[in-house]
Amino acid sequence: MKKVNLMIAAMLCLATAAFAGADFSGTWVLDAANSDQTQMGPGGGAPAEVTMTVTMSATEMTVNRTTARGTSETKYALDGKENTVSSQGGELKYTAVWNGGSLTISGTRTTQRGERPLKEVYSLSGDGKVLTITSTRTGQQGETTRKQVFNKK
Repeated sequence: MKKVNLMIAAMLCLATAAFAGADFSGTWVLDAANSDQTQMGPGGGAPAEVTMTVTMSATEMTVNRTTARGTSETKYALDGKENTVSSQGGELKYTAVWNGGSLTISGTRTTQRGERPLKEVYSLSGDGKVLTITSTRTGQQGETTRKQVFNKK
């Protein structure tokens, strides 16, 4: 009986470790009213319409963002190790780690203008209907933090 209880406890621990973070999977639409406005070059601009589709597994998160400019896809390894991904914005060396139910992606993006530190924190509301991404970037103007709120479609 003790062996059975130990096996059940071990399986529960493994299951908990495998699903340590939230599942951000789904289609999400930017809630411009509750998000920080983006700057669209000199003078700023109207909030962009953004639809984001996220798929997740225990080892990877894929984010597809669709805007008026087109669709971009980024795949993040969720193994806690340094990884590299290339995108339109340049090469990103990052680490993705779970902190409770939030996922923090931090690293350095290399562009034509040099290396720029960045951090994105993905968090889900208790009811699973609101995804918030808080981005902190360092650029020519110093450090900026921006919050994007997405509603589940």
